[in-house]
This record gives sequence, C-alpha cells and structure tokens, in this order.
Amino acid sequence: MGKDALVIRSKITPAVFREFALYDTMLRQKRWRGLGLFAAIMAGFGVICFLMRGIREQAVFLGCVLLAVGLTLPLAYFLSFLLSIRAQSKRMGLKSAPVAYTLTLDDEKIAVAAGEQRTEYGWGDVTYVRRLRHSTCLFVGPGKAYLLPVRDGDGERLWRLVRDHVPAEKRRD
Repeated sequence: MGKDALVIRSKITPAVFREFALYDTMLRQKRWRGLGLFAAIMAGFGVICFLMRGIREQAVFLGCVLLAVGLTLPLAYFLSFLLSIRAQSKRMGLKSAPVAYTLTLDDEKIAVAAGEQRTEYGWGDVTYVRRLRHSTCLFVGPGKAYLLPVRDGDGERLWRLVRDHVPAEKRRD
C-alpha cells in the first residue's frame, strides 16, 4: 500500500442505503419502465373509454376505474418498495451506522476488508462507478457493489482516483 492510498471506512447509513436501493432497483435495473408502461397502458384504455362516453353506457365509470387502477397499483408498488427498504434498514441495524467494510484504494488495486475476509480487485475489474448524492457506488461484478459514503474531501479525492483508473464509459458523475 502506497503513501497516497485512500482508506474509506464504509458506514452505511439508512439514507445511503435508501439512495442506493432506489438507484440500483429503479434506475440501473430499469424497473421503473414496467411501472410506467403499466400506468400508460391503463391510462390509454381509460382515455379510450372516456372518448366513448356518448356511445356506450358507463364508459366514463370504466374509464375512471382503469385510470385509478393504472395509477394506484404502480404507486402502491413504489410505496411498498420504500417501506421494505426502511424495514430492511432497521433489520440490518443501519441506524447505528456500523463500519460494513473498509476499502483501500491506491494506484494498483482496490483492497476490501470486511471482518476477517480480505479481497483485492484490480482497477480493470471495476465494471461501473456511479456517483450519488450520499455515496459513490463501485461495481466490481454483475451483482457486487461497494458503497463509499461521501465525507469531507474524500469524495473529490476518490473521484480523482476513479477518473484516473476507470474509463469514461464505465463511470457516471
């Protein structure tokens, strides 16, 4: 480990966890598309029913039902998702924000220490890096991400290291 190594003790707070879960599930995995598509289809059918109000009996009622279902179910799914994040955060004891793992980043490698377990990755192993408001997400595999909470000064130093070692197409500010 060189003298310029950046050591980050990753304390996952409920805010960091919530932000990551929302980003990872809704944006990175693009789950919002299904919710939006369902809402658009049901709203479209509702509009068709409204247009048939003079032709068919109870077309307005059916249009209202379709519109209500199309908007309520995605909203209920999203609310349920947020509540499950909150429950999982409580189960994991994130309120006290224990150190989940320690990352040491230098010019050659990324070393991760989680309890007794030690892992090292080369900068070439990084598949994607995303900068969020409360943290930086460092993906080193399809389902493996490390959350690096932003602290005074560390955020910019970390991002300089990332810019120096990760190609532009694999990072997002």
